[in-house]
Amino acid sequence: MIYTRQKCLNYYLTSRNCQGQFIRYFPGQVEPVVDPMRHYFVDNSTLVAQELKFSSIGPCYDRCDPRNWEGLERSQPIKVTLFASAEYKGNSANLLIPDETCKNIPSSVSGYESIIISGDEFNSCVELHVQSDCTGDFTQLRPGYPELDDLSFYGLGNADDATEAKAMSLCGLKCKRKYVDKVQVRGKEKMRNPSSSPITIPLTTTQTTMLENNSGQLQRKDSRAGRFPEWLIFVVLFVGMIIFVIFTVISFAYKKKKFNQRFNRRSDKFENVACNVNA
Repeated sequence: MIYTRQKCLNYYLTSRNCQGQFIRYFPGQVEPVVDPMRHYFVDNSTLVAQELKFSSIGPCYDRCDPRNWEGLERSQPIKVTLFASAEYKGNSANLLIPDETCKNIPSSVSGYESIIISGDEFNSCVELHVQSDCTGDFTQLRPGYPELDDLSFYGLGNADDATEAKAMSLCGLKCKRKYVDKVQVRGKEKMRNPSSSPITIPLTTTQTTMLENNSGQLQRKDSRAGRFPEWLIFVVLFVGMIIFVIFTVISFAYKKKKFNQRFNRRSDKFENVACNVNA
């Protein structure tokens, strides 16, 4: 069962800590969704339904967070088939949605109630927009999302449900993607937010050696930072030794002088006594 209390939530399919693949669900007026079924189409004709199972739940990412469209292949247009009625029935219309394009929904299926999206849950992602220029409130869909045969389960901002959408686009159309790094992942272009997840760039052996050498030099420089120059330490020690020697000599001379003075006084006294005895 899905029950969001009219809040946008991410349902993470395998991770228990709100990471990895997820279903972004913004609810419509129909809640809760009892026994939600994920819908896939084989060759856009054979329906495969599976019970939705998830491991953790978290709040939706911001609209322009690249994780919303992670894995999306933009090099080829996505084919969307809209049906005027639920359960993929009634009049239908096909739309090809290329990248950086806002497609208005044909009047023949205005108020459509079910949808088929080409591709799979990893490389395909579309947005339904409440405005005909693809601005304003939106909801996101991928193949394998639950209840694609009845879009009244999906909300669209202040609209009652996703059936009132006026236009469609690939995910992230109105976001400033030029500020998001493009990273080649397994030969496929992928969008990532630089602040959300670190990017690991493999280094060659030469680059690694240079990095280690530079790191060693920096460490040596850092270890020397705050030290006195070696020559200054030597001068201080040398001056200290000279002062110690001079102090020792002066002290010895002073003690010798005092000793001589005491010795002379005693000698004079002895001579006087001797003189008195002789007398």
